[in-house]
Amino acid sequence: MPYGDGFFHLGVHNLPQDSATEIYRLLMKYTEQDVDAMRLRDLFVLLNETPEILVVLNHPMWDIEFIGENEHRACLRAFLAEHGEWIHALEINGFRSWAENRAVLKLAEDFGFPVVTGGDRHGCQANTMVNLTRANSFADFVAEVREDQHSEVLLMPEYRNSLVARTIQVAADVLRDYPNHPLGQERWNDRVFIDIGDGCGRHSLTRHWPGGGPRWVRVSLWMLRMLGTNLQPALRLALTREAVKLEMAERMSYES
Repeated sequence: MPYGDGFFHLGVHNLPQDSATEIYRLLMKYTEQDVDAMRLRDLFVLLNETPEILVVLNHPMWDIEFIGENEHRACLRAFLAEHGEWIHALEINGFRSWAENRAVLKLAEDFGFPVVTGGDRHGCQANTMVNLTRANSFADFVAEVREDQHSEVLLMPEYRNSLVARTIQVAADVLRDYPNHPLGQERWNDRVFIDIGDGCGRHSLTRHWPGGGPRWVRVSLWMLRMLGTNLQPALRLALTREAVKLEMAERMSYES
């Protein structure tokens, strides 16, 4: 969602089945800054009219647009001051650093938002953060967050593992072969699509790289897959040790 000089990622959950396609179309028109797009405030009003919809501001501290940390935070606070009444929760994310997630917790406290999670499921591994609830349905969970302003988040032990190692593992999951892929997209290049502007539209990379691409691409991806699978334990151990050293150095600096 473009806003001022920045961009924010809104998670819009649990759209009603009978209107999901139309709401999605309206949201995409705003994202693309279509001249006929609804005003942002009107979109928020539309989303909030349905009690079962949950609107979450995902990884709010992430400077996605690279405008600079200070500029991003100023843009974020301006956005929340203008539209915060329509946001139901802020997200902490298992693929963001603890320092950044801690800043999100402080932001949520400052603005009175509950905090939810769920944005770290990008590979084949389980989430490193999960929401805890006694709700019997997602709509009941939404009610807990929207009406009761209540949320509980559990950080799994895996979150303490190196973020770099976990990211490489996800990349390896994306790039490995899936012989039983339900759409027959067994290789990674079957699952990446591109329009090269030749008038034929969008096609998978397999059409252009039937052998998997140039040699340097195949070698680089083979190394990445090895780091994310066979060499993952050694990589995780090395990076975890380095992270502990950095943490100890930061603590000593802070204490001094």
